[in-house]
Amino acid sequence: AAARAVLAATRAFLAAVLALVLMVTAAVALVWAAAAAVCLVAAAFLVASALVAAALAVARALLAASRVVLAAVFAAVAVITAALALVSAAAAAVALAAAAF
Repeated sequence: AAARAVLAATRAFLAAVLALVLMVTAAVALVWAAAAAVCLVAAAFLVASALVAAALAVARALLAASRVVLAAVFAAVAVITAALALVSAAAAAVALAAAAF
């Protein structure tokens, strides 16, 4: 009877130890899951920052292209203005020649 009591006590002790090990294992699994969630959030922030950086790079490229286009437009306007000034000078010369006759 004493051996049975010792065996039952040993089984109960081992069951309690196993339950404790299972609880610790579950707690560690929860910690790992929380760490994985934090890593996923950090990765999402990194992806978002990369997307923002890419959008800023595109905006900078578009701004540079628009500056080039505006420079070309201003150059064309300057050429047209110079041509109109030449035409006006020619017209003035023709008017002076006509007045001289």
